[in-house]
Amino acid sequence: MEKINLGQISKQIRGVSYKPNDVIDSKNSGYIPLLKGNNIQDFDIDWSNVIYIKENNISENQLLRFGDILLTSSSGSKNLLGKHLMIKSNNINVTFGAFCKVIRPIKNKIYPYYLDAYFKTNTYRKYIQNVTQGANINNLRNEDFDNIEIPLPSYADQIRIANVLGKIEEVIQARKNAIDQLDELVKATFYDMFDDPVRNEKGIPLKELTTKIGSGSTPKGGDESYKDEGISLIRSLNIYNNKFSYDKLAHIDDDQAYKLRNVIVESDDILLNITGASVARCCIVPNDVLPARVNQHVSILRFKKDTINPYYAVHLLTSDSFQKYLYELSTSKSATREAITKDQLENLLVNVPPLDIQNQFAAIAQKIGKLKAEQEKQLLEMQALYASVSHAAFSGTLDLTRIPYDERLLPVVEPVNEPEVIDKKKEEPKELENKIPLQLNGLSGKRTKDVLPSTNEWSKLSFKKIAELITNHFQANYFNSEMLLRFLTEEAKLNVDYFSSKEQKLNLKLENANDFLIFLSDAVTDKNPYLKLEQVFYDAEVENIIGIAFTIQDLEKLSKKTTQERSGIYFRIKNETTTR
Repeated sequence: MEKINLGQISKQIRGVSYKPNDVIDSKNSGYIPLLKGNNIQDFDIDWSNVIYIKENNISENQLLRFGDILLTSSSGSKNLLGKHLMIKSNNINVTFGAFCKVIRPIKNKIYPYYLDAYFKTNTYRKYIQNVTQGANINNLRNEDFDNIEIPLPSYADQIRIANVLGKIEEVIQARKNAIDQLDELVKATFYDMFDDPVRNEKGIPLKELTTKIGSGSTPKGGDESYKDEGISLIRSLNIYNNKFSYDKLAHIDDDQAYKLRNVIVESDDILLNITGASVARCCIVPNDVLPARVNQHVSILRFKKDTINPYYAVHLLTSDSFQKYLYELSTSKSATREAITKDQLENLLVNVPPLDIQNQFAAIAQKIGKLKAEQEKQLLEMQALYASVSHAAFSGTLDLTRIPYDERLLPVVEPVNEPEVIDKKKEEPKELENKIPLQLNGLSGKRTKDVLPSTNEWSKLSFKKIAELITNHFQANYFNSEMLLRFLTEEAKLNVDYFSSKEQKLNLKLENANDFLIFLSDAVTDKNPYLKLEQVFYDAEVENIIGIAFTIQDLEKLSKKTTQERSGIYFRIKNETTTR
């Protein structure tokens, strides 16, 4: 694959220099937002702590526009250098500061989303680390960016690569959103059952509720004394709120562990960071790291199990209000160093609700925890898939021949005023269904015209009437839930009741509501007297079933999906001729 220097396909725009009296902290007439390095978070804009600058201080060129790559070019930390985001809309009327710069793609030279994907690669990160290695000033120069070599396939292939990686990113973001929602559900449940733990004045000192409060030390020799395997030594970098990180988990030998025998970690112990920037982070120790010890930055909290359920305790300590309280406690004796002393811990007041109520909460939290663990597992798998596909795409080994793309995104070629030469051998344009790598099976059998119901309210229609609509439309053809929902909403014009699992959890009245999912589930399990469905797994790679009721709308949507995404469960109506 051809490589080209970034400077040949983009321009660099410097950030805005300003004086303290040029900016304000809130919106005001004549001022616009100015983004700094701390506003670039996870490839997106973090609008918290945004400052505003006088509009007349900004040149037109320094206003962000679609396709711009905004990145940090100067920073107090080398780890933050080069982090970026792509501007995905026009006319946002936002500018950026002097410690940032913009890489602006030259129109029709490179597809912006492709360039954005390249800036997310390990190759780019390693390049940034190499050019800043040994530098005394954490600063990226113009030539550092101009000299980046970018693999440059055809514009069509750039679109294909960006689309494939974008689809994976959508799934990754969906997993992250699901994890966040599960975290919020646990928090909401805790506050609903126990109220704000800090506002409640009733409390018992922690020393009366525990059998162990204590931290350890670092073995002599520090990092160099750690072993490749052995007994785990848990450090503050392993502790996150309600999550244990196995990354950089240290190990020590039996002799080193013996010297730390006073801080042996046991099952269900709560680990609390007591010093540094990560102070107050807290989690329950996972059993698979035992046997273990802790160093001086982590304290063990071992609660009396006949009084405190550890799951209640850890969610109390990680609640937003308690985290804020612990942080304030850690800075109460020093403005420069966060630290919670053993004496402060021992006298920390903790609310103690009835144990049976704690146990009820713990059961809920553990169930949600299992769902979260599954989402986290899927997230890791998708992140690994993204890394693999990205590496293949930018090394030129990814097969792009079967990946569709929108030709409207190609650069517009200016017409040349030359006589038109008609090539009689030129291939005739193919129909839409031939452009799509799918078999258009069509609707089989003679189908009568759909008779729409007199009302479009789902709750006012009988399941019998809904079943008749579906039977008349699909007959003996296969369809999936997405196609069925599209027919009901777009063609039958029904306001379909469709309650998500989140809605059901937040509103128990919806748990057994007769919505679309209940209707479909009953049809598959033979509980629906008016409609019975069989289900088959469709493998789009080999197209193992025929007679799928694809419409043009379905094909347009499916053409943008990968083979794996098009595969899945399809249904067919059971009757004397279809039941096997």
